[in-house]
Amino acid sequence: WKLLHAAMMLLSLILAVVGLCAVFGVHNAHKTANLYSLHSWTGIFTVALFALQWVLGFAGFLLPCSPVALRKLLKPVHVWLGGSILLLSV
Repeated sequence: WKLLHAAMMLLSLILAVVGLCAVFGVHNAHKTANLYSLHSWTGIFTVALFALQWVLGFAGFLLPCSPVALRKLLKPVHVWLGGSILLLSV
């Protein structure tokens, strides 16, 4: 389940980055300012948090060298941050 979760989250992250690239491309083509609203800054912040969450989740839960104590410490933070990122993305 961990591998499936990591793979689906990685796919979601890749699609989010592709979406951001498309938005920046359209804005640049129409000579519209980038990051001019709270909505755009919230989106960038959410994708950045999502990327950080994925990297820390990968390092903490999928690498075999990560200690069990780190996993126990990281799990509640990982769950809470995941829910927060979900709320930000909605």
